[in-house]
Order: sequence, then structure tokens, then C-alpha cells
Amino acid sequence: MITVKVKNLTKKYGDFKALDKVSFEAKKGEILGIVGKSGAGKSTLIRILRGSLDYDEGEVEILGRKDNFKEITAIHLQRNFALWAEPVINNIIRKLYAIRNNSDELLPMEEEWEDYEKTAIEILKLVGLEHKKDAFANILSGGEKQRLILGRQIAKIYEKGEGVLLLDEPTNHLDVYMVKFLEEIRAYKDAYPKKFDYIKNLPKKTRVQRSINSLNKTSFVFIKNEKNLGRGASRNKAIDIAKGEYIAILDADDIALPKRLEKQFKYMDNNKDIDLLFGWVYFIDEDGNILKEFKPEKYKFKEIEKYFFKEHLTVHPSMMVKSKILKRL
Repeated sequence: MITVKVKNLTKKYGDFKALDKVSFEAKKGEILGIVGKSGAGKSTLIRILRGSLDYDEGEVEILGRKDNFKEITAIHLQRNFALWAEPVINNIIRKLYAIRNNSDELLPMEEEWEDYEKTAIEILKLVGLEHKKDAFANILSGGEKQRLILGRQIAKIYEKGEGVLLLDEPTNHLDVYMVKFLEEIRAYKDAYPKKFDYIKNLPKKTRVQRSINSLNKTSFVFIKNEKNLGRGASRNKAIDIAKGEYIAILDADDIALPKRLEKQFKYMDNNKDIDLLFGWVYFIDEDGNILKEFKPEKYKFKEIEKYFFKEHLTVHPSMMVKSKILKRL
């Protein structure tokens, strides 16, 4: 059975052809990897298969459909971690609830909990997080967060009983277990009754490595741990090594607006009495939709000292702080 069929697919951006008469087929249960250099059109193809981007010419058919692909596909974007600051299992249960009830991601009633929990644990086993089911998602490592996000996407296909899982650069920022999972996904599919198809966009080098190679080596330092130290220890190591006047931190699950660092740097440089600068944060899903927002402006300036260590007034990906201040903490 052919689940994905692409014929003479062409996508243009002005005069530039991102995709030029691309054709391929994927059978049920088949794993198809798309490999190519940066800018080759891999992510464009993934977005078309997802149904979030139109194309100019050709044909695309997924599970017999020629439109509304979002209903039968799930997508995992390695640049995005939109998770609830709750136990790991709640993140899966909320996703299951939304799928079953076509609603917001709520938690089920107590009498329904056992059924949801049973399914959620099966999904967590798929991504190797069953032992972390009671841990809060916000304290997971970057690789574990990737697995949880993947589990939430698998939940959609698991519930519907069929579908296509699209993974955009799935091996970026993943831990060893997750890479092993991607290699052994066929065995998992055979072991569980709910089957899914899988299309992945694999870069020749990680985005971090490509970016480093394109930067001036005198202004950029890449530090690779010999073993996994964990997110906190790695961050502290980087803070200790940092020599600049200011420090800003972005984890693998964070995205900053293009001008954010530039604006914060200019403000800090022009206002030497300011030690710490922070701002709003939006939590987004895999399609970029805003799920919730964090706006610390509700606290008056004179109340910051009162509440700073009692409530979360800052989210570190929005901060810029003087190095000498941070190093003393």
C-alpha cells in the first residue's frame, strides 16, 4: 500500500525553484530519509507534506487524500519545545485528551484518568521516558525534551490508528537514546499494534556545526563535553568560561527574535546602571501557534525585589545579564 505519493512536485520562491519536479513514493511501514545540503529544499518538502505550505506544480497524495494533510500527519520540529510545566505523563495525557475530544489540551476527569494513563505509558515506552513519567517536563534534559515532544506527536497517530510522522532534522540536539530510537523505529512499529509511517529530514551536519563553520573562529567558541554533563552543569561550565561583559543564554529548545540580542546589548551598553534585562516570552506549538504567554510587566518595578525569589519573574532565554553579576550567583 502506498501511503505517500509525490509526483513532479515544484515549489518556487519568485524565480528560485526550491523543489524542481520531485517525485517519490513511500509504502506503509516504510522509513524514508531525505538527505541534502542546507537550502536543498528538505524543510520545504516537509512543510508541503504537512499541509502548511502550498506548492506550484505537481501532485501530492497522503493516505488517499490530496488536501487537509494536517489531519493525517504529525510533525516534529527539532527547533521547538512547547511543553507543559507539569509531569511528563501529563504532557502526553493532555495531547491524547485534545485528540479524542477535538478540544484544548485539558486533563481528563478522575474516572477517565486510568484509561488515558495506560495509553500514555505505552507511548512513553516508545520514546524511553516511562521511568520519567512523574518528573516535571521543565527539568528534563534537552534530549529528553525532544523525546517527549516526539511522544506527543506519536500520540496523534497512535490514537487515529494511521498517519504519517514527519521529522525535520530529528537527530539535531538529541541524546544517545533518541538516536538509537530513530535507528530502531521499525522494531517499535512491529512491537505495537498502532503503526505509523515516518519521513525524516537528515542534515549532513548539525545546524550548530554548520553555523560554527561559517563564523569567524576568533569570535566563536564551540565546547564539546566528553560526556553528557546535563543541561545545568553544561550551562555553568559555559558561564565560567565566558569572557564577555554580558551573558545571554539560549537552550536547544529556545528561539529568539532576530533583533533581540542586538537590542538588549545596545540598551545594556547605553544604561550601565542596569545589571539584568528580561522580557516577554511566548510558548508556541510545533506549527508556531502561541499557546500561552509570560509577561512580567504585571509586577511594578518596586515589587521586583519582593517577588524575585518567590515567583518566576524571569525566563532565562529572555535575559541578558552582566557577566560579573551572574558569575557571583
